[in-house]
Amino acid sequence: MNDWREGDGARRALALLARQLEAWLDGDEMAFEALGERLEEAGLDDQSLHEAAFALRGLTGAPELEGFEGAAPGSAAQRVLSSEERAALCPEAVSFLFALRRQGSLSADQFEQVLAALSDASLRPVDVATAREVAIRVALNPEDGTDPWAQVTDHDRSH
Repeated sequence: MNDWREGDGARRALALLARQLEAWLDGDEMAFEALGERLEEAGLDDQSLHEAAFALRGLTGAPELEGFEGAAPGSAAQRVLSSEERAALCPEAVSFLFALRRQGSLSADQFEQVLAALSDASLRPVDVATAREVAIRVALNPEDGTDPWAQVTDHDRSH
């Protein structure tokens, strides 16, 4: 049965580790010495092995990986909106803001400033035009200490 070759890399690595552990339990004293060779034969990359190690640590309740305590998420991490933030923005505005963040037009801090300003707005749900205006003001004046929402004009708030 070669089902350990199927599936994602981390799953394959875990299956291979289990197989080698079983071989050791069955009396193969060289099972763990051959583990590295088996991993190479399986064609597993470093990321798959890191994911497998992370999964094992999670199963054992071990503390976080060394060097990751309190680390900020990577630049490619996606922010998940709270239910209040989702209620404050129309779906198109949410998509627009995430697109700005993904493109690098807004930093993580600026993205949070825009969300905070729009979440505090009395207008519900915030439309794309309003989200764009607040995002522009935050991006152009990131450190001026002004409230970006207060600078939005009343040009079209009928939505």
